[in-house]
Amino acid sequence: MANEYYNSSVNPATNSSGSSSLIRAEFAAMVVGFDKLPLMAGNAGKLVKVNSGGTAFTTSTGSISLGGPFTTTGAFSLTLTSSATVVLTLPSTGTILNTADASIVTTFGTWTPTLAFSTVGNTSLVYSTQVGNFVQAGRLVYATFSIITSTFTHTTASGSLSVVGFPSSPSQTVSSNGDLALAGDNTGATAVEGWFMNLSGTLGIITSIRNSGTVHSDAQFQAADHTTGVNMTVRGSIVYRATA
Repeated sequence: MANEYYNSSVNPATNSSGSSSLIRAEFAAMVVGFDKLPLMAGNAGKLVKVNSGGTAFTTSTGSISLGGPFTTTGAFSLTLTSSATVVLTLPSTGTILNTADASIVTTFGTWTPTLAFSTVGNTSLVYSTQVGNFVQAGRLVYATFSIITSTFTHTTASGSLSVVGFPSSPSQTVSSNGDLALAGDNTGATAVEGWFMNLSGTLGIITSIRNSGTVHSDAQFQAADHTTGVNMTVRGSIVYRATA
């Protein structure tokens, strides 16, 4: 069978008289095949790989570059030991680590936050800024967002105003609060001392802390609290538990 190391020339033929030149040529062809293998002396502990030209084997020289994914199968430990600085280049988006145990999967990326009333009605929203980033470790998600509207009108909308579109579905059974900064019209939301976001299900409900003079209370920001045509800026962050 033909191969890249040595192919017999069938010389000398069976029962033929020997020819030193033919035999020397045959041994020379064998030497060429052996020359494609790296020396063992001085290469202890090194990995053997095919060279960049695909013409011979060579040994690793301080770094290993693979032409595809590195996959291992089996129940065994993998130990990486280095006495020097280790540089690990990770993808800019998507999954960093994926294991059989989903609790330690780490993912990060971007998302597109939007605003919505409980009853949308004839709400018209145009955004000049919609920026969202997130990091997820297991089921723990840290998400940030920045929303600025350039058009915000409504006459039939009702209910609370929420931030929606979170990168991972929040747990329906765990409520979380996040930091929030809100700028824009809030004529109906009087005596407001601060803002926060209450994540209930998949909605980040914008909520105010109000002071009536004697009592501090929480109240959701309603469609009636916003004057149609006045733009808003909503920025914040939240840590919550995802469903998966």
